[in-house]
Amino acid sequence: MTKSMLLAIPVVVLAWLFVGLGRYAGDHEVASAWDPFIKHKPTITTFYKNPAQVGLDMVPIENLDASGKKSLIEYCQVRYGTDDIKHCYDAFLTSRV
Repeated sequence: MTKSMLLAIPVVVLAWLFVGLGRYAGDHEVASAWDPFIKHKPTITTFYKNPAQVGLDMVPIENLDASGKKSLIEYCQVRYGTDDIKHCYDAFLTSRV
């Protein structure tokens, strides 16, 4: 192996562990797209979708079932670095297109 390959492999692995792509739905002009972000904890998952978002609408926290809340907490831990659903929900609403 060349020196560049020895350098490239760890860089690719670190990028895979620490960079995620979050799917978001914009308006009719933007449609849906992938938003890159730095993960707050390393995971092997690369593609994420906010479990509280259905189309262009956000499901109120109170209307999520137990598994939906659990999925939202996991999403918030990786994307925003918090366990607080309300803080995560507010952060997502402020970052919407």
